[in-house]
Amino acid sequence: MGAVRDGLIPGTDIAYSTSAKVVAANWDVFAANRKDPVVNYAWAVGTAAGLDNVLAFTDIGLVTEIQTTLAPDEPDLEVLKQGTQYFVTVRAFSLSGLGNVGSSNGFYVDTTAPGMFLTSAILFRKSTGRGDVVVTISQLSFV
Repeated sequence: MGAVRDGLIPGTDIAYSTSAKVVAANWDVFAANRKDPVVNYAWAVGTAAGLDNVLAFTDIGLVTEIQTTLAPDEPDLEVLKQGTQYFVTVRAFSLSGLGNVGSSNGFYVDTTAPGMFLTSAILFRKSTGRGDVVVTISQLSFV
């Protein structure tokens, strides 16, 4: 069985997606016997490993990476819900009809823009004849 990963970049797995419509996956070639090779993959998306309650299993040939837009005719419809975890499941079928199944470890949808916070504190202040000397410390945080 091949490792299934969320996201389009081969060999890379994502934990979060910023899209409520686009789903992508990549996977390693599923092991096969020389006399009974893999001849087709099918993929699906669901709210648990093995489920196809978001995108039904679809035959895709022998590709090992794929991306699709869910509900492309409805641009304002957000199919994937904020904060929900989704899983990609891939089925491999051999020439004789035998199958293997693998699922990703899941990804969450987060469409909110990251926030930035700047925290500053004065560490030292001294007035001199030429002006004030002020030493501050600042930290920029992203959430």
